[in-house]
Amino acid sequence: MLFHTPQYGFFLVLIVMLFWLLRRNTAMRIGVLWVASYFFYACWNFWYLWLIFATSAVDYTVGWLLSRQENTRKRKLILAWSIVFNLGVLAIFKYFNFFSAGTGWLAALLGLRITMPTLDILLPVGISFYTFQSMSYTIDVYRRKIEPARNLAEFCLFVSFFPQLVAGPIVRASDLLHQFRKDPVLDDRQAMEGVYRIGVGLLKKVILADFLAVSLIDGVFAHPEANSTARLWITLVGYSFQLYGDFSGYSDIAIGSAALMGFRIPENFNRPYLARSMREFWERWHISLSTWLRDYLYFVIGGSRGSASRTYVNLFLTMFLVGLWHGAAWNFVVWGIYIATVMVVTRGVHVWAESRKLALAPNGLASWLLRVGFFFTLALSWPIFRAKTSGDMMAYYHGLFAGGGRLHHIGVFPLVVIVLGIACHVLPVDWELRVRNRLSSLPAPAAAVIFVMLLVFLSRAAAEAQPFIYFQF
Repeated sequence: MLFHTPQYGFFLVLIVMLFWLLRRNTAMRIGVLWVASYFFYACWNFWYLWLIFATSAVDYTVGWLLSRQENTRKRKLILAWSIVFNLGVLAIFKYFNFFSAGTGWLAALLGLRITMPTLDILLPVGISFYTFQSMSYTIDVYRRKIEPARNLAEFCLFVSFFPQLVAGPIVRASDLLHQFRKDPVLDDRQAMEGVYRIGVGLLKKVILADFLAVSLIDGVFAHPEANSTARLWITLVGYSFQLYGDFSGYSDIAIGSAALMGFRIPENFNRPYLARSMREFWERWHISLSTWLRDYLYFVIGGSRGSASRTYVNLFLTMFLVGLWHGAAWNFVVWGIYIATVMVVTRGVHVWAESRKLALAPNGLASWLLRVGFFFTLALSWPIFRAKTSGDMMAYYHGLFAGGGRLHHIGVFPLVVIVLGIACHVLPVDWELRVRNRLSSLPAPAAAVIFVMLLVFLSRAAAEAQPFIYFQF
């Protein structure tokens, strides 16, 4: 059930209506959302519901045990059960075949003949998201930052909450669990904000991401050797905004869907292509993942508390794992090395400039030059990210720098859409806030009319609907 289809629109309307009808009964309200979330996931694969439930049951039990244990050593052992289980599930379902093939390849290099086993299993949709979300709960309970969930149903809903189940944001228990317990208040303004965010997300997904994919990007990446250098560069820019429209569009729809039921989910994007460094980019892009890795990995292995060389190692390892988190394939390993290297180099430049009291945050033209320079530094990594084979990747890079900049077969509409993507970043924030505030001040009946219009729009666009890119992660 894709977000940008009429089926999801009708499903959301039904669940929102049931939710508000049951708003005075906490148990029934949680039960309806839990069943709805499991149904939503079952639309992809019914049999993997057991995996979500197993993750929820294990981590709920771990949280319960941690709340009743004071011995430090025993608390560490209990937490280890959660970490081993969650990472073990990821290792089996997402990384087993990759590491098995890698071991076989390494053995062949050493002259050994080893037949490595493989698993014929389907990667569960959203497993990287809900596993990290569930694991953050047990770590926070261990750190005594939050109280454990009151009952299993409440925790199962936290792990499987349908708006952000498949592709985030990765929500902390401290941000969401307490909202399930509160009696919701019907707020016209929040309802309109929810409709607004859903509308923005649909426009990003259908217009910015899917249109660019169908009209330009998929064809060029399929045969890079048949395209001119100029067209490859324009496609690289277009793919940057396809990724942004696809993923941030999903986050917008998730945030808007939750808002219709009175829930607030943290933001996941903040004009990422205005970043001037890799560090700033990850403060603006997939914020829930970058802050998760900062809090539960980077700080744990030492962060920047040790020597300079140790800090660089910690940064490199964290960013490398960002790449590997995205997929079990060699292109994600190489992509992780690329972004980790850029992160380390830019930090080194920052430290060097700071030691010489140079301007670290220039304004005006210099600031925009930094933004443009970093944008293309990042964009040059996308052929690695997108590549299906090393041959495709090398063909794309060869075409980028082979010369021959004659434009052909692009058309005006893809260029207009790319310009719209740029405008989403560079137009003043106040403009967007004015539009949002005006729409949010409309009465609830107006929200209903707008939502019906969105359903009509979806029914027209459904034929061209493309799966969300981040579903594979």
